[in-house]
Amino acid sequence: GDEFVLGDTRDEISARSGQPAETIKSLTFIRSRLDDNQVLNHRDPGYRARVELLPKVERDRLLGGNWLVRAVGGEYFEKPWFEVVEAAPTATTKRVRAWDLAATKPGPKNRDPDWSIGLLVSVDSKRTVYIEDMVALRDQPHGVDQAIQNTASQDGRATVQCFWQDPGAAGKSDLARRKRELMGYSTDSLVAASGKGKVAWAIPVSSYAKAGNIKVVRGDWNGQLFQQLEGFPAPDCHDDVVDALSLAYNKLSIDNVERLRRLSRWVGQSH
Repeated sequence: GDEFVLGDTRDEISARSGQPAETIKSLTFIRSRLDDNQVLNHRDPGYRARVELLPKVERDRLLGGNWLVRAVGGEYFEKPWFEVVEAAPTATTKRVRAWDLAATKPGPKNRDPDWSIGLLVSVDSKRTVYIEDMVALRDQPHGVDQAIQNTASQDGRATVQCFWQDPGAAGKSDLARRKRELMGYSTDSLVAASGKGKVAWAIPVSSYAKAGNIKVVRGDWNGQLFQQLEGFPAPDCHDDVVDALSLAYNKLSIDNVERLRRLSRWVGQSH
């Protein structure tokens, strides 16, 4: 993709980028921090507290005015944020199995392909999220499809099987096939918009985890879960777990519930 090359002079940028000096544009950046925006601070006193819950990269940008900061592994999820519990409560308000799919076995040409990950995630009446189980495999498409069907039969009909949907006709066709294969089970999907990257999808659930609102049920899969969470978004770490968790968080509608709660409170105070 496109890359911004920054420097102090046109000659410096020309030497680094290989572009003619006369085509290079000069930009002026006026740095501004949240403390400079007195109007926003007055109108929305809780804005700073919400920004403080964002991952470090977003905090540095919005609070510190550092727009050159780049994300590295460990800045979006940390293991200490997640309490490990023995079991999830039986009285949950919604449960989903969120899938991030791949279709390659390890082999000589690709010894470390992406994983197909299925996270079983629920939310209770207090809006606490529980990661209850994780299915992880690396297989050809038929093996992945079989694992999804078997997992759905074990999860039961009350659990919604959720999938990322690629934009365009191919994504719609694949989702239609998936629904036929899972006939009798609840399914849902989320279009992976081309203009929205993995980090953007992960920010809401990262903030929710940082606030201590996500718990993990103890299991032998915990190690792989935390390894991928803490490694995100480093290029040498798989992001399949994060993609599945972002999907689950979206489909549990945590943000929508929170917005409705705040709206109800505001309406009550205005009467």
